[in-house]
Amino acid sequence: MVPLKARFGNLISHERSLCLFGFIAGCLPEIRRSDAGAVDAASIDAGDALPDLVSEPVTVDQPTPGADRACPSPEIECQGRCVDLRDDADHCGACGVRCRFANARAACQGGRCVLTACDDGVGDCDGDSQNGCETNLGNHPEHCARCSNACRFANASAVCRGGQCAIGACNEFYLNCDGSAANGCEIDARSDSQNCGACGVRCASACVNSVCR
Repeated sequence: MVPLKARFGNLISHERSLCLFGFIAGCLPEIRRSDAGAVDAASIDAGDALPDLVSEPVTVDQPTPGADRACPSPEIECQGRCVDLRDDADHCGACGVRCRFANARAACQGGRCVLTACDDGVGDCDGDSQNGCETNLGNHPEHCARCSNACRFANASAVCRGGQCAIGACNEFYLNCDGSAANGCEIDARSDSQNCGACGVRCASACVNSVCR
Protein backbone atom coordinates (compact mmCIF):
# COMPACT_ATOMS: atom_id res chain seq x y z
CA MET A 1 0.00 0.00 0.00
CA VAL A 2 1.29 3.50 -0.81
CA PRO A 3 1.59 5.50 2.51
CA LEU A 4 -1.08 8.15 2.94
CA LYS A 5 1.56 10.76 3.47
CA ALA A 6 3.02 9.96 0.08
CA ARG A 7 -0.40 10.35 -1.49
CA PHE A 8 -0.89 13.84 -0.07
CA GLY A 9 2.67 15.07 -0.61
CA ASN A 10 4.13 17.10 2.27
CA LEU A 11 0.79 18.61 3.39
CA ILE A 12 0.03 16.00 6.07
CA SER A 13 2.50 15.01 8.76
CA HIS A 14 2.83 11.51 10.19
CA GLU A 15 0.86 12.47 13.28
CA ARG A 16 -1.98 13.96 11.26
CA SER A 17 -2.04 10.84 9.10
CA LEU A 18 -2.73 8.89 12.27
CA CYS A 19 -5.54 11.29 13.08
CA LEU A 20 -7.13 10.67 9.67
CA PHE A 21 -7.33 6.98 10.41
CA GLY A 22 -8.68 7.46 13.94
CA PHE A 23 -5.61 6.35 15.83
CA ILE A 24 -5.66 9.57 17.88
CA ALA A 25 -9.14 10.33 19.20
CA GLY A 26 -10.59 13.83 19.15
CA CYS A 27 -7.98 15.34 16.90
CA LEU A 28 -9.99 15.79 13.71
CA PRO A 29 -11.94 19.06 13.48
CA GLU A 30 -14.06 20.07 10.51
CA ILE A 31 -12.55 19.33 7.09
CA ARG A 32 -11.47 22.28 4.98
CA ARG A 33 -9.95 22.24 1.52
CA SER A 34 -7.66 24.87 0.12
CA ASP A 35 -8.43 26.62 -3.13
CA ALA A 36 -6.04 24.20 -4.85
CA GLY A 37 -8.06 21.26 -3.57
CA ALA A 38 -5.55 20.12 -0.93
CA VAL A 39 -6.96 18.93 2.41
CA ASP A 40 -6.16 20.76 5.59
CA ALA A 41 -5.80 17.92 8.08
CA ALA A 42 -6.31 20.24 11.03
CA SER A 43 -9.84 20.99 9.86
CA ILE A 44 -11.15 17.40 10.01
CA ASP A 45 -13.65 16.73 12.83
CA ALA A 46 -13.25 13.52 14.80
CA GLY A 47 -15.82 10.95 13.84
CA ASP A 48 -16.49 12.51 10.44
CA ALA A 49 -16.29 10.21 7.45
CA LEU A 50 -13.00 10.33 5.70
CA PRO A 51 -12.98 12.42 2.52
CA ASP A 52 -12.72 10.68 -0.79
CA LEU A 53 -8.95 11.00 -0.94
CA VAL A 54 -7.86 7.53 -1.84
CA SER A 55 -10.49 6.43 -4.30
CA GLU A 56 -8.79 4.30 -6.97
CA PRO A 57 -10.14 1.56 -9.24
CA VAL A 58 -9.68 -1.94 -7.83
CA THR A 59 -9.01 -4.79 -10.18
CA VAL A 60 -10.70 -8.02 -9.16
CA ASP A 61 -9.44 -11.18 -10.73
CA GLN A 62 -12.17 -12.70 -12.87
CA PRO A 63 -12.40 -16.48 -13.38
CA THR A 64 -11.13 -17.67 -16.71
CA PRO A 65 -13.94 -19.16 -18.84
CA GLY A 66 -13.88 -22.90 -18.36
CA ALA A 67 -11.31 -22.70 -15.56
CA ASP A 68 -13.82 -24.04 -13.06
CA ARG A 69 -14.10 -27.30 -15.00
CA ALA A 70 -12.79 -30.09 -12.81
CA CYS A 71 -11.07 -32.76 -14.91
CA PRO A 72 -10.00 -35.93 -13.13
CA SER A 73 -6.26 -36.48 -13.12
CA PRO A 74 -4.44 -37.01 -15.45
CA GLU A 75 -6.99 -35.47 -17.81
CA ILE A 76 -6.96 -31.79 -18.78
CA GLU A 77 -9.49 -29.56 -20.53
CA CYS A 78 -9.11 -29.23 -24.29
CA GLN A 79 -11.72 -27.42 -26.36
CA GLY A 80 -14.37 -27.70 -23.69
CA ARG A 81 -13.95 -31.34 -22.69
CA CYS A 82 -11.74 -33.39 -20.44
CA VAL A 83 -9.18 -35.49 -22.31
CA ASP A 84 -6.23 -37.72 -21.53
CA LEU A 85 -3.32 -36.52 -23.69
CA ARG A 86 -1.80 -39.99 -23.53
CA ASP A 87 -4.45 -41.72 -25.61
CA ASP A 88 -6.78 -39.15 -27.20
CA ALA A 89 -6.38 -39.23 -30.99
CA ASP A 90 -7.67 -35.64 -31.31
CA HIS A 91 -5.43 -34.28 -28.55
CA CYS A 92 -2.33 -36.46 -28.56
CA GLY A 93 0.46 -35.16 -26.34
CA ALA A 94 -1.01 -31.64 -26.49
CA CYS A 95 -4.35 -29.97 -27.09
CA GLY A 96 -5.31 -29.93 -30.77
CA VAL A 97 -2.73 -32.44 -32.00
CA ARG A 98 -4.75 -34.83 -34.18
CA CYS A 99 -3.45 -38.22 -35.21
CA ARG A 100 -4.02 -38.62 -38.95
CA PHE A 101 -2.18 -40.66 -41.59
CA ALA A 102 -2.89 -41.01 -45.30
CA ASN A 103 -4.83 -44.17 -46.22
CA ALA A 104 -4.55 -45.50 -42.69
CA ARG A 105 -6.03 -45.75 -39.22
CA ALA A 106 -4.28 -43.99 -36.37
CA ALA A 107 -4.18 -44.01 -32.58
CA CYS A 108 -2.54 -42.07 -29.77
CA GLN A 109 -0.32 -44.25 -27.61
CA GLY A 110 1.65 -42.79 -24.76
CA GLY A 111 1.11 -39.28 -26.09
CA ARG A 112 2.45 -40.12 -29.57
CA CYS A 113 0.57 -40.69 -32.81
CA VAL A 114 1.04 -44.16 -34.27
CA LEU A 115 -0.17 -45.77 -37.46
CA THR A 116 -2.13 -48.86 -36.44
CA ALA A 117 -3.37 -50.30 -39.75
CA CYS A 118 -3.49 -49.51 -43.46
CA ASP A 119 -6.68 -49.29 -45.45
CA ASP A 120 -7.50 -52.18 -47.76
CA GLY A 121 -5.33 -52.37 -50.87
CA VAL A 122 -2.52 -50.14 -49.64
CA GLY A 123 0.58 -50.68 -47.53
CA ASP A 124 3.19 -48.79 -45.54
CA CYS A 125 6.02 -50.37 -47.49
CA ASP A 126 8.66 -47.71 -46.87
CA GLY A 127 8.19 -47.90 -43.10
CA ASP A 128 7.69 -44.15 -42.82
CA SER A 129 4.44 -43.39 -41.03
CA GLN A 130 4.68 -39.70 -41.90
CA ASN A 131 3.48 -40.40 -45.45
CA GLY A 132 0.96 -42.98 -44.27
CA CYS A 133 0.25 -46.06 -46.35
CA GLU A 134 1.76 -44.87 -49.60
CA THR A 135 1.88 -48.00 -51.73
CA ASN A 136 -0.88 -49.35 -53.96
CA LEU A 137 -0.59 -53.10 -53.47
CA GLY A 138 -2.75 -53.78 -56.50
CA ASN A 139 -0.30 -52.57 -59.15
CA HIS A 140 3.18 -52.24 -57.66
CA PRO A 141 5.56 -54.96 -58.97
CA GLU A 142 7.86 -54.55 -55.98
CA HIS A 143 5.00 -54.79 -53.49
CA CYS A 144 2.30 -56.87 -55.13
CA ALA A 145 -0.59 -57.73 -52.76
CA ARG A 146 1.76 -57.23 -49.81
CA CYS A 147 4.86 -55.18 -49.12
CA SER A 148 7.19 -58.18 -49.02
CA ASN A 149 6.07 -59.67 -52.35
CA ALA A 150 8.23 -58.56 -55.29
CA CYS A 151 7.33 -59.90 -58.72
CA ARG A 152 10.28 -61.67 -60.40
CA PHE A 153 10.41 -63.79 -63.54
CA ALA A 154 13.30 -65.40 -65.36
CA ASN A 155 14.38 -63.53 -68.49
CA ALA A 156 11.42 -61.16 -68.26
CA SER A 157 10.09 -57.98 -66.79
CA ALA A 158 7.30 -58.21 -64.27
CA VAL A 159 4.05 -56.39 -63.58
CA CYS A 160 1.45 -56.52 -60.85
CA ARG A 161 -2.17 -56.64 -61.96
CA GLY A 162 -4.92 -56.65 -59.39
CA GLY A 163 -2.51 -57.88 -56.75
CA GLN A 164 -1.23 -60.72 -58.96
CA CYS A 165 2.27 -60.93 -60.43
CA ALA A 166 2.45 -61.41 -64.19
CA ILE A 167 5.07 -61.36 -66.94
CA GLY A 168 5.28 -57.98 -68.54
CA ALA A 169 7.53 -58.79 -71.49
CA CYS A 170 10.22 -61.33 -72.27
CA ASN A 171 13.78 -60.11 -72.58
CA GLU A 172 15.29 -59.95 -76.06
CA PHE A 173 15.81 -63.40 -77.64
CA TYR A 174 13.72 -65.14 -74.92
CA LEU A 175 10.27 -66.67 -75.28
CA ASN A 176 7.55 -67.96 -72.99
CA CYS A 177 6.54 -70.91 -75.06
CA ASP A 178 4.86 -73.00 -72.35
CA GLY A 179 2.61 -70.13 -71.25
CA SER A 180 3.61 -70.51 -67.64
CA ALA A 181 4.70 -67.50 -65.68
CA ALA A 182 6.29 -69.66 -63.03
CA ASN A 183 9.39 -70.36 -65.10
CA GLY A 184 9.37 -66.99 -66.85
CA CYS A 185 10.55 -66.78 -70.45
CA GLU A 186 12.22 -70.13 -70.54
CA ILE A 187 13.26 -70.41 -74.20
CA ASP A 188 16.38 -68.92 -75.73
CA ALA A 189 15.18 -68.55 -79.31
CA ARG A 190 18.74 -68.14 -80.58
CA SER A 191 19.64 -71.76 -79.97
CA ASP A 192 16.54 -73.84 -79.20
CA SER A 193 15.98 -76.23 -82.10
CA GLN A 194 12.35 -76.76 -81.09
CA ASN A 195 11.66 -73.04 -80.90
CA CYS A 196 14.15 -71.47 -83.25
CA GLY A 197 13.49 -67.74 -83.46
CA ALA A 198 9.86 -68.30 -82.40
CA CYS A 199 7.80 -70.73 -80.38
CA GLY A 200 7.16 -74.01 -82.29
CA VAL A 201 9.79 -73.52 -85.03
CA ARG A 202 11.59 -76.83 -85.19
CA CYS A 203 14.90 -77.36 -86.84
CA ALA A 204 15.98 -80.64 -88.42
CA SER A 205 19.43 -80.12 -87.08
CA ALA A 206 20.58 -77.06 -85.15
CA CYS A 207 19.37 -73.55 -84.44
CA VAL A 208 22.05 -70.91 -84.72
CA ASN A 209 21.30 -67.27 -83.96
CA SER A 210 17.58 -67.99 -84.23
CA VAL A 211 18.01 -69.66 -87.66
CA CYS A 212 17.79 -73.37 -88.40
CA ARG A 213 20.99 -74.80 -89.93
